[in-house]
Amino acid sequence: MSLERKNSSLLIFMEHRPELINYAKKFIDCPHRAEDIVQEAFVKFNKASSTTLLGSPTAYLFRIVRNLAIDSLRVKSRESKVISSEPEFENIADDTPTPENIALYKSEMELMNEALNELPERTRTAVEMHRINGYKLKEIAAKLNISTSLAHSLICEGMKHCRIKMYG
Repeated sequence: MSLERKNSSLLIFMEHRPELINYAKKFIDCPHRAEDIVQEAFVKFNKASSTTLLGSPTAYLFRIVRNLAIDSLRVKSRESKVISSEPEFENIADDTPTPENIALYKSEMELMNEALNELPERTRTAVEMHRINGYKLKEIAAKLNISTSLAHSLICEGMKHCRIKMYG
């Protein structure tokens, strides 16, 4: 590309730059994005004018700005559709307990611990194994060396005592 052509495209761009930015702003509501579009348009314009003799370079430059602005709007539209199709995270309940709930649960835990400590050791162990650690009746029976029905009875008895202690 000749230096004269290169300078010519730069001169055309610099002469019309404020108009190009205002033109881009008609499509794009963000002045910074409009500036970016005009800069991108210059890169494309400069490349095209280096390889082709343009009949109306100013009109061509405005056309590039228009096309880039419309493309930018399309991208923004697609992005907003993707974002709006995701669940609204603002409406998801926060599962962090409130200070009131923490105090309530702490109080309930203290009552439960008291109730468990009042149970005979074997009953307490059976309840803890079943309710806290998730053991099955057969596993509890094997661990405590008792029958499955006795393990069931111990758990029922322990849970009944805990319910009475906690809820009256």
